Amino acid sequence: MLKKSFLLAGLLFVLLVSSKAYADVSHPYRVFTRQFNLVVHQGNVDRAITRGKALEVLLNYFRKNKAVVAYQGSQKELFHGVAAIRPRFSDDVAYACAEKLIDCNNEFRSNQYISQRELLVWFFRLRETKNSDQWDVKSPQSYRKAWVAARNLNLLPQTDPTVTYDSLSELLYRDHVSQSNFNQPYFEGLTADLKEINPANYHSLAQIDGILRGIFIRLYSFRKMKKLLPEESQYLTDLMKYREAFRGLREDLIKNPYLLRNGDSEYSPEVVSAIREYGLQEVLAEYRYNYSKNAAYRQHNLLTGLLKINGRVIMPGETKSHWQMLSDKNLEDFKYGWVIVNGKDEAWEWGGGICGTSTGIFNPVWRSGLEIVERKPHSVYYNTLYAMEDIGLDAAVYRPKPDLRYRNNFDYPVVFSVVNDQKNKTVIVTLFGNSPYRHIKIEGPVFTSERAVEWTREMEYFDGIKQKELLASRYNDIK
Repeated sequence: MLKKSFLLAGLLFVLLVSSKAYADVSHPYRVFTRQFNLVVHQGNVDRAITRGKALEVLLNYFRKNKAVVAYQGSQKELFHGVAAIRPRFSDDVAYACAEKLIDCNNEFRSNQYISQRELLVWFFRLRETKNSDQWDVKSPQSYRKAWVAARNLNLLPQTDPTVTYDSLSELLYRDHVSQSNFNQPYFEGLTADLKEINPANYHSLAQIDGILRGIFIRLYSFRKMKKLLPEESQYLTDLMKYREAFRGLREDLIKNPYLLRNGDSEYSPEVVSAIREYGLQEVLAEYRYNYSKNAAYRQHNLLTGLLKINGRVIMPGETKSHWQMLSDKNLEDFKYGWVIVNGKDEAWEWGGGICGTSTGIFNPVWRSGLEIVERKPHSVYYNTLYAMEDIGLDAAVYRPKPDLRYRNNFDYPVVFSVVNDQKNKTVIVTLFGNSPYRHIKIEGPVFTSERAVEWTREMEYFDGIKQKELLASRYNDIK
């Protein structure tokens, strides 16, 4: 009964919490929109945004934008005029009322989540001040027109109609960049200032390669045109500057990897050598395990096995067997310990606790988005050895089966780093590489029954395509 209560409590907890992947590239648009009081962080990145917050951010953005210079002269009069009728209105709401963004006859429900329809009509009514009357919030035609205009300029960062803190931030940044480039459609890599092309904003080689391909396509299309307008000629010149800037950034990152900009003393010589040789730029994922409660034999086998994998490089397209990687470095130095046999019985056998090594490798491999070829959970999950919040992310191995096998489906090599923090009794497994993903979203664990758990990972490529995968685990017992 106690165990069931514990599991139910754990289930309620994990349903409220989702885990984010470690691998995530920088987002210059999040820095850009802070000036408009739109601060995006891990706590609200996927949170839907309210009407009140969206209105505040849009007005802050367009007040600082040259497109709304015409508003500045009459702004105070509008505020005072409407506020006199509705004293409880804030200046933002009063202004929105006077400019027909909202219905002045009804209460403005600022805590409601804003729809994409309302946001886009507000956006273009404020953006196009000379023709603002054509954007009517109540008109379906206005929404269709706004949606087409946003798609033509490539302002919408996602197909999901939910307006989040992150998607609003990126929409405003894309509009800013588009207007800075003669209202040309936004594409990844187009910036308002060449100074933005730096390692802090772009240090994924896969992302940079995609940007260079996009620039080439646009240069080719413009060069086929027989006659260019003056602004188009200037845009063509700017595109060539972007190309050279990204080429230079790519060469600089290859020679001086972003990972080592702050020094390399914490990594072993084998890891540093691989990072430099292959131009690896990113921490794909990291796993930390505190082994202080493990028996001495298990601590020995755990550290012996993981340290054999430190500095190991997995080349593109290569499939690795965990048993093979351990066998390459000699299996005779593992000790005897308790193991589970026949799915339920405990026996004193060679290699007790060696599953800790496969679990330590599986976690960063799965979290980074590498392809899992073979993986089996334990028959019994011991929450005295592994945290309950990580249930479903373990990997059982024993010779000759079961095994853990995974494939490097990236275009670049990946390398493992294993560090033993003896002071804190913690082993740290880090996977370095160049991710093809813009973002990885990981959610779980979710209990589908008393002893069955699911995790999901959703990988988003730099072109916006998403790939979602399910990881299911079932146990005979949880202790």
